Parts: sequence; structure tokens; C-alpha cells
Amino acid sequence: MGLVGREASLSDVRDRLTRARLVTLVGPGGIGKTAVATTVLAEAAPSYPLGGHLVDLSRVGSAEEVRSTIAAQLGFASFGALVASPTEQPALVLVDNCEHVLEEAAAAVDALLQACESPTVLATSRSPLNLPGESVVAVGPLSLPAPGRIDLDAPAVRLLMERAGDAGVQPSADEMEHVVRLCRMLDGVPLALELAAARLAVLGPAEILARLDDLDVLARPRSRGPGRHRSLRDTIEWSYQLLAEPDRRFFDRLGIFTGPFDLDEAAAVAADGESSAHVLDHLHRLVDASLVIAERRDGRTRYRLLETLRTFARERLVASGERDDVWARYVRHVVRQTASFAADQGWRREGFHGLLDRTDAILSVLRWCLDHDDRPGRSLALTATLWGVVHQGRVDEVESVASAVLERWPDRSVAGWADAAATVATCRYLLGRPHDAVELASGALAHAGSSGYAPCTLRRVVALASCARGDLAVAIESLDAAIEHARDIPELAMELAVTRAELAANLGDVDGSLAVVRRVHEAARSAGADVNALWAHTVEASLLARVDPDQATATARHALEAARAHGYPAGESANLNTLAEIAVDQGDLVAAAGHLVELIDGLVTRGADSEVRNAIRTTASLAQRAGHEAWASLAASAAAMPVVSVFNLPGFERVSLPASPMVPLSRRDAILLARSVLHGLLDVHPVLADPVAEPAPEMAPGVEPPAGSDGANRLVRMADVWEITFASRTVAVRHSKGLDDLARLIGAAGAEVHCLDLAGAGLEERDTGETIDAQARRTYEQRIRELYDDVAEAESHNDFARAERLQAELDALVDHLSAALGLGGKARRASGTVERARSAVTHRLRGTLRRVSAAHDELGRHLAASIVTGTYCCYRPEQPTHWEIRV
Repeated sequence: MGLVGREASLSDVRDRLTRARLVTLVGPGGIGKTAVATTVLAEAAPSYPLGGHLVDLSRVGSAEEVRSTIAAQLGFASFGALVASPTEQPALVLVDNCEHVLEEAAAAVDALLQACESPTVLATSRSPLNLPGESVVAVGPLSLPAPGRIDLDAPAVRLLMERAGDAGVQPSADEMEHVVRLCRMLDGVPLALELAAARLAVLGPAEILARLDDLDVLARPRSRGPGRHRSLRDTIEWSYQLLAEPDRRFFDRLGIFTGPFDLDEAAAVAADGESSAHVLDHLHRLVDASLVIAERRDGRTRYRLLETLRTFARERLVASGERDDVWARYVRHVVRQTASFAADQGWRREGFHGLLDRTDAILSVLRWCLDHDDRPGRSLALTATLWGVVHQGRVDEVESVASAVLERWPDRSVAGWADAAATVATCRYLLGRPHDAVELASGALAHAGSSGYAPCTLRRVVALASCARGDLAVAIESLDAAIEHARDIPELAMELAVTRAELAANLGDVDGSLAVVRRVHEAARSAGADVNALWAHTVEASLLARVDPDQATATARHALEAARAHGYPAGESANLNTLAEIAVDQGDLVAAAGHLVELIDGLVTRGADSEVRNAIRTTASLAQRAGHEAWASLAASAAAMPVVSVFNLPGFERVSLPASPMVPLSRRDAILLARSVLHGLLDVHPVLADPVAEPAPEMAPGVEPPAGSDGANRLVRMADVWEITFASRTVAVRHSKGLDDLARLIGAAGAEVHCLDLAGAGLEERDTGETIDAQARRTYEQRIRELYDDVAEAESHNDFARAERLQAELDALVDHLSAALGLGGKARRASGTVERARSAVTHRLRGTLRRVSAAHDELGRHLAASIVTGTYCCYRPEQPTHWEIRV
């Protein structure tokens, strides 16, 4: 059976073996470390004079046996004889399965490497060996299809399907959606996928999904292979038993979490009154054992368990009798923590992220309270706080749980019921049920008197739902009343004023509306209401698009960057939509396609697919202008979708579109068709619009243009897209730092450019001592390993917007840690700015060349042969090549 989806890992390990004498593959059980290592061993062995050798430590029962086992499997009478071996001929030694005898295995490998220069060691373990010079490669899960896609070429799906075929089973086309969901629920873990494939002989994929809370469903039908791999439970148990008892108990309690959690949450739920330092030690050991994943984003570290590990932890928690006590701790913590963020309803950045990050926790606690509480207080309070996040996504899930709360406690006179009803009514509006939303909100208004927010939030949803029904007069009347009730809640009043201005612009008062949103923007900035300020700026861009597209573009770009920096998904989506509409209207279809790809993927990823109407409609307009026959189906589909936004209300759309006679597609099929059209325009078809006239381009050194050329090969940056012409073929590639580097090198053809110049560094820094402590290094390393896989996955699905965001984070971490990686447990002394710049520039240039190759294979081959990286980088083609560069 072939190795599936590991091309990047294999290449990474091969590359590291050329630079390090110890390369350790780490990852959770069943992730495929041994498969990758043995494949590399077989491929690389012929290049070593003494060949490749395998040492399997899974046969070792105690630490005392490690050295003798290594010696015996390498053909020596004793370990002493091995290290005294006189040969200096290179050999590659794979030491497999070190985790259960980690300390002794590390000591033996260290002794072997210290004794002579001949061996290079490739090791596999669930934890690093923590030796000097060790280069650690994290073997992560197989890549999954992008959210909302059924991609049979995704490595995780391909592995499951191939193994099912080996077992004589072929899931039907109707079952593929369940197959993809099964791969996702198993987190792309190869062993879990292989076990699930074996079970397909007796259960369909939907039936396996329904039974995943029982790990025994993922056991081999017959006992074969290593004992720890006969079932997923055996694999997890193998790692679990290597933990000390306090760490096991801590891990069991972490099974309570349904999503990511932070250090404080782990302490509140899993610790026994221990200090933060001790809690951090627990997490450190669990991350080292590949039982917990650490993720660092936007300066915050969050932790999570793979789904199969979470199931195992919950089983252990039930068996220990602690389940109810730990849940009680968790509920108290979530209720207390949510209340601290709910006071401002998410108007400030900290409160907004506090609510957004805790959506999983709030929903899981609500489900618990529905089953266990005999009073409504906690459930109603938590439901009310979700009003602050439903516009960001996951509306279906929130509506389901929140509606259950209202049904469980139907007494409308209870304090908090009207606020909870505002959340449910808002969800129903966002789900395209405006009549239900108005009915619930109007009925709840009679019971909203004791609440500060409900008289405003309920009238707000009446206004929005009235817009969806085409009654702008009622909408404006309701908003005016809501603003009057919100005079003592300035942040809510500001939000309502912006919504009121959007509606007024639809009725023709664009100038007055612009004045309102600009006043709100300044007031929000002064008050520190970050989300209010961002939204006002976003709406300003949308309004400007009606009267001044150039100024609107600049404003939308500024608001988009601010929304990204603040982690405000709704702001990102609205600004991308504005930019796409302007680009379509101006005929810049390449830029529009780039914006729409990012917009649609973002909506699907955050579970806001009910809000894709505007994106599908703009895609239809783009396709119609490009002469793509799919425009009619997309236009019909958009027209049939519910109106859940005051942007582009029917009859007031900014981008014109002919009526379509086609039958509407389902939302899912419309999204798939839109993605296909957009990726086709970006990655396959020639550029569809001529570049805007610009001053004469900078000419790179070179000879006369080749015969038949219209002048030169070209690198032209247009907003977030580069148009690259080579050998009479033009493609569009999303912008990245690596493309800036590439343009710089091509523009200076033949000249060596120092990596510091490309990295934008200042004066060279020399050795500055230890750069980071061990814990920080481990946290950074873990994130870097995950980012490699995340970037590869995003690029494999042409999700360049996500890839670039991940790449930017990866570049920053690589730049910071290039002098510190690989020194297990000890911080390395910094080798200065040059080494960090060399590593960062080399990495992003290689990533850029992969992306360019995917879009234009001939150009990819040319650049791969012409670009030199290192301390000095250079574009040096074999034959002088003429380029025009426009940046």
C-alpha cells in the first residue's frame, strides 16, 4: 500500500537529513511517523556507503534493554562494541518508536552520535529526544477538504477511499458527503482513517459517524499488526500509559472542552488548585506527548484535543467518577467568564474576542444546563450573550440550542427571557425566516421592560426583518424607536445609527448617510469601541461605492486590513464584497475574482454560508461579463436566496445583472459552482482585463525580447493579484511577500541581493546570547509545524487568501526562531540577523515558487533553475531573459 499525501513531509525530512545528523519525527499515535520514516529510509539508504538500518524499539520492554537492542539490531555484540566501531563511512539509522523508553533512547542516540561521525540518525517518537542538534519534524494529520467541499483528491479522503477499495468496499456517490465528514471528524489521522475504512465492510459512513463516541468501532476486524495499532483505543492507550498519574488525571478532565481552551480555562477545569506554573507544566508534558495541540494566533496561545483523543479522555473521566464534578466546575467557570465579557456586548475588542472565542464553550454549557438545571437563570443569560456573535457565523447551531432554551423555559415574564428571545429572533432573520423573526421579537417586546438591551435589540431585529420583507418604512420606524431606547447605551446607539444610515442611503440620502457614519466612526474611536469604529468605517466604504469608487476602494482596503488585524470576520466579509463589486463594475475581473474567492471561503469556513447571497450575485455578474455560461445559474440562485443583509437590498443593488431564466441551485451547489468559476478565472484562463495604463515600466537588464514576443515577459502587480506573463502565457497569482522578493531579484537580474535587503532588516546583529526560553521555543515550534501543514493544505485547495495569512504568521515565526530551532530543551545563542533573514527569505521564496509552478509549470521550471537563495540571493537564468516589472 502506497504512502498517501506525505509528499511535503518526505521532502522536508530528506532536506533535513542533508543538514542535521539527528532528525526526529514526532506526532500522536497513528499519525504515520513510522510510514514516513521507513519510506525515507528506503529511498535514502543507497546514498549512504553503509546503507540504511532499522532499529525497532517497540520490541523493548524496559529501559535497560535499549542499548543492547540497538546494538543487536545493528549487528553488534554490545553497545560498547557499536560505539567503538572504527568505521567513518556514513550510514543512516532509523530508531523507531522511542516514546516508551524516551530517556534511555535519547541517551543511547546521543552516545552513538558523540562516538563517531559515521551515523545519521532518523528517529520516531511521540515526544522529541531533546538532544543538541536535533531537528524536529512534526508529522501532522493528512490534509482535509476545504470547508464545504467534497474533494476526493484531498489526501485524507484519498487514503480512506484507497483503503476501502483494498477491502473491497466502494462508498457510493450519495455517501461522499458522509465520507468527507468522517475524515474531518477523525482529524485526518491515518490510522483512524484506515480503521474506519476497514469498518466500511459492515457499516456505512453515516453509521460509523453515528458511533464515533465509541472508540471500539475503530478496531481492526481481526487482530493483526502491532498491538498498539489494532484499534484506535490501543494507540491512544499506549501514549496515555506513558504519562504520570497526575498528567493522566489532568488530560482526562480536558476532555470536557469541545473546542480550543486557554491556560486559565485549563486551570479552572482540570487543576486541583495548582498554580499557573504547575498547570503550564501539565500542558507542556501533554503537548510533548502529542496528546494536546498548542496553537498561537494573534498573540494568544490556545490548546485543543483531536476528536478521537477527546473521546478517549471523556471515557476515562466517566470511568473515574469525576464527570459531574468536572462539568460543574466548567459550567461555573464559563458562566462567570462569559458575564465578564457580556457587559459591552462585544463592542470592544477584548469583549468581542472573549465572546467569539467562547462560542463552543457557551453552546456546550447551554446543552448541559438544559439537561441538568431546574432554573432558567444561567441558560437565559448565556443565550443572551450569543446575540453579540451570531452575525459572525454558526447561526444554525446557535438557533437550535437557543430555541431549545426558550422552549425549556417558556415563561416570558422571567428576567432575561426577552434578551434571549432577541438572540433567537436575530438567528431566524439570518436564516432567512423574517416572518418568524418579527413574530418572536414583537411578542417579546411586551416583556422587555426590565432589560436595558432587549427594547433595542428586539426592535433592531424587527427592522432588519422588515427590510428583508421589503418594508423599509417600518424598518426605519423601528430603528428610530430602537435608537431612542438606546440613548443610555452609547455603543448600541452607534450601531443602530449606522444601520439607520445604510437604509437611508437606499432611499437616496447618500451624503447624509455618509455624514452619520463618519460621526459614528469618530465617536467610536474616541470611546474605545473598536468594533463600532470598524463597522462604521466598513459601511462608509460601502456607501462611497455609490458615489466615488476610487475613494471607496481606498476606504474598503483600510477597513479590511483593520478588520483582519482585529479578527472581525463580518468586517472582513463586508469589505471584500465592496471591493469585489467595485472591481467588477470597473472591469477588473481578476482582482474581483481574488476578492470573491477569499470572501466565499471565509463565509463557509466560519459557518456563515447563509450570508453568501451577495457574494454569489457578484460572482454571477463577474461571470456574465467574462462570458461564462454559469452566470445564469448563479444569478437565479442568488435571487432565490433570502435577504439577510442591508447591503444590496433587492432593487438597490450596486452591480447590475440581467434577469435569469434558470432554475436556482441549492446554496451548497451554488457555492461549489461559484468557486469553480472563480478558480478557473484565476488559475487557468488568461487574464481577462488589460492592466490600467501606467508609466513606462522599469526594464530589467537582459537581451532583446525573444522572437514572436509582444515586448517582454511581465510581472505586473494589480492590487492583491500579480499578472505574470511568460512564454506568451499569462496567469494570475495572489500577492505575497515572496512575490515581492521574486520581482526584486528579477529586476536585478544577475546581481546578488543580500538577504537582509529582501527581509527589510536593518543593521546586522551579532551573537546576542540566548534568544528564548525552552517553553517559548516549544510553543513556537509546535505552531510552526502545524503552519507548514496548514499552508500546504490551503495551497492544495487554491485557497491562497488563507495560505497567505498563514504564510505571514509562519514567516514571522521562522524569522524569529531560525537561530533557535533544533537545540532540544536549551535555547541556542542567536547567530544574528543574517541567519534569521536568510532562513525567512529562503522559505518564502521556495513557497512562492511552488505556487507559481502550480499556476504556470513552464515558468516554475524556469525560476527553479534560475533563482539562487542563501545569504546572497540572485536571479541568474541560463539564457538572458527580458522582463518588464510593474509594481
